[in-house]
Amino acid sequence: MSKPHEVNECLKRLGTYIEIARKRRRLTAKQMAGKLDISVPTYLSIEHGSPTVKLSNYLTALWIMGLLEQALKIAHPDSDSYGKELELRRLLRGRCLESTYEANGRHDF
Repeated sequence: MSKPHEVNECLKRLGTYIEIARKRRRLTAKQMAGKLDISVPTYLSIEHGSPTVKLSNYLTALWIMGLLEQALKIAHPDSDSYGKELELRRLLRGRCLESTYEANGRHDF
């Protein structure tokens, strides 16, 4: 199965961001590859946003440059507005059922 277009675009942007961060730190691709213990072509695949490179290599590149903490914000539960909405709906639905049982004199839910 091929990756959705949005996923490929996200990887390309992430790769570009990693490249910019590397250049700001005046590191070469060869130095980054050495620090990651991967080949230079594999490292360049990260900068190009390749979906075949392991996520751990992307995260390690971010860690090397002091950016890993920002990566943890990607899917943080506090920023999951859709998930929060679903949870709230379930809670409200449960309260409605609870109220219905109480109104009917039933407490066996």
